[in-house]
Amino acid sequence: MCVECDWVESVQKLKKVYINYDTKSTYILLPKCASSYISHNIHRQGYRIQDISIEQYYSKFPDYTTWTFTRDPIQRFIAAFCELKHERMHSCLWETVDREKFTPSIYLDLLESRGEFDPHAISQTYFIEPFEANRKIDYIGNLENMGECSKDLENLNGVVLGKASDKQRRVTPECRKPILTNSEKERVQTLYARDLKRF
Repeated sequence: MCVECDWVESVQKLKKVYINYDTKSTYILLPKCASSYISHNIHRQGYRIQDISIEQYYSKFPDYTTWTFTRDPIQRFIAAFCELKHERMHSCLWETVDREKFTPSIYLDLLESRGEFDPHAISQTYFIEPFEANRKIDYIGNLENMGECSKDLENLNGVVLGKASDKQRRVTPECRKPILTNSEKERVQTLYARDLKRF
């Protein structure tokens, strides 16, 4: 099986924080949780990406407000599958897997045997736990309720997000369809048991 070496390396790169020094606020990026939309939006509001370890972050910014957004694990899995199949046309995965025949079941086989091959599908807990080992995250919003959560976030630290459109969240027509069987849903639930328990 092909291993996406650049993606494996990018797991660490995806552990990103965006800091606004004026409002003393920090966004923790979670892949496939509208992170592209949020990152683009908050950049216009003074947030800047920082290459900093979690240990350095808490020693330098102990009083900063931290926030992020999570997503229903099943919907997040579907989004990761759709992106891989319909947008990552040049993935080396297609050297060993027929993209046209690539299904959620095959994707689950790969994730269950080698979860790190696609950091976009790594559990949300994986990204959050290192921060919470030091201090509780101040606000964790939910993508499925982004409109209401955005109001809470604006009251907390002045961030204005609004509701992301399908285009901004890069929703493809295939992602709108109920593409998972009951058996596949059960496998996703098992794969992301910690996320389901937590979020």
